Amino acid sequence: RYASYEIDKENYGNFVLLQTLIAGLSTVLLQIPGQAFDRSYNESDNKTNFINQFRTYLIFINLLSLLIIYIYGLFINKFSSEILFVTISFHKLLVVIKFEETIQVASNSAE
Repeated sequence: RYASYEIDKENYGNFVLLQTLIAGLSTVLLQIPGQAFDRSYNESDNKTNFINQFRTYLIFINLLSLLIIYIYGLFINKFSSEILFVTISFHKLLVVIKFEETIQVASNSAE
């Protein structure tokens, strides 16, 4: 049996909606920077400097997504602050994994 059978349907549905928001934000907010990274990485002379600049851009993307998730948490007050913290941490983990994956692919294609 799945865990969803033991959880109240309303709570489970709200949590699924929150996870969908997190995944959607990760996809939408990382799509354009990821394509820009792929396009500009090989043209850059100093690849280490380029990667560090791109990581700086990700700080602003993370702040924007943090604000959106916080506003969602204010309007949908069915979640405790611990749940929002865990989901925000999950979002940050998705951002880091996506960016490191992009760096690896770009590095391997440049060799």
